[in-house]
Amino acid sequence: MTIENRSGAVKAEIRSVLYVGANHDELVSLRRILPAALWRAQHALTATAAIRELRLVNYDVVLCEKELEDATWAEILEIVAGVPAGPVLVVASLFADEQLWAEALNLGAYDVLAKPFEAAEVNRVLLSASRFRERRRPTRATPQTVAAAFAVNG
Repeated sequence: MTIENRSGAVKAEIRSVLYVGANHDELVSLRRILPAALWRAQHALTATAAIRELRLVNYDVVLCEKELEDATWAEILEIVAGVPAGPVLVVASLFADEQLWAEALNLGAYDVLAKPFEAAEVNRVLLSASRFRERRRPTRATPQTVAAAFAVNG
């Protein structure tokens, strides 16, 4: 979401992340790491809560623990993939090894973050994931863009 000041100038792009996991301390850590002026971080304790939240809010990124109480990260990925113009998924794990990384990327996750979270890496990965989502989001056709496409393609 873009925020404009009173003169209409763009102030900042607010990005959103949904952290899915049972550990509330991880959300506290994320909120300390992510600049509050640029990020809005929310928490879902379970996959069920995450599904409810994803129906209400169009998040940029879902940061999901590898192991959840009621699902796996792969099941959350399937849910996220079904959301039109939906968020990208990043998996978080204490054991972020090559096998998890390969499996996550092969199934369609954006990346894997090792825990405990390191500020520079969290900012880099989540910002990159958010930008990736923006690039892949379908653009809305306007009469001008349709006319331009036909003019170029003859």
